[in-house]
Amino acid sequence: MIKEEITFDEQASNPTILWCGQDNDKTSLAGAVAFAIENNFEYVSVVPGAVGVVWPWTEKTKIKILSRFYVAENTDWSVFARSVKDGFIRGADGAQIFIQLKCLDDFVDTISPVRDDLFFGKTLSVGLDIDDINALDWEHLFDCLIKLQADSLTLVLTKDLGDKSDFVGRITTMFDSWPDDYSGGLVLKLGDSEMRNEQVLRLGQSMRPNINIKVIQTYKN
Repeated sequence: MIKEEITFDEQASNPTILWCGQDNDKTSLAGAVAFAIENNFEYVSVVPGAVGVVWPWTEKTKIKILSRFYVAENTDWSVFARSVKDGFIRGADGAQIFIQLKCLDDFVDTISPVRDDLFFGKTLSVGLDIDDINALDWEHLFDCLIKLQADSLTLVLTKDLGDKSDFVGRITTMFDSWPDDYSGGLVLKLGDSEMRNEQVLRLGQSMRPNINIKVIQTYKN
């Protein structure tokens, strides 16, 4: 929950998830973890191959590891499930699954029956590009999140069109569509623009103050 005594600028400039790049370079990852510790991040998000690298540096801290996956139309679900499980064995506390909206139904049909076993004691966040989600998609999207028992929805803004964007309208529609029976949180990866984070935080406090909102910052070494 966003506490009222925290200003929007403070919330936007104090993200809780540090996003590490695609490589497994130990020097870069060590720097990222050190940065996360120094700046009181709650999580680091890394690609699957980096989980085992960063775990020894985080195990005695409060920082949790999120293993990051990208789901495509040709995903081999058995290989995917083994990769997720392997990440948990190596020290990940949760998984971020980034997926195209058109692949979501297949993902739900495959994963929801094994969700409790695969993610036992771990968190699941489903990530989507907000520009791929139209007004009529939100109801079905939330139905999918409920079936998956997803702990959060991660929204990514891959291209900001500025004043030509309907970003605020899309966020407003999302909060309007957010069902009372979905208790998951919201995670934002909106680029370097604090303005976009602030817009979501303001709308969230106004429309859905009970939603826990977390902000991602990309690590730049």
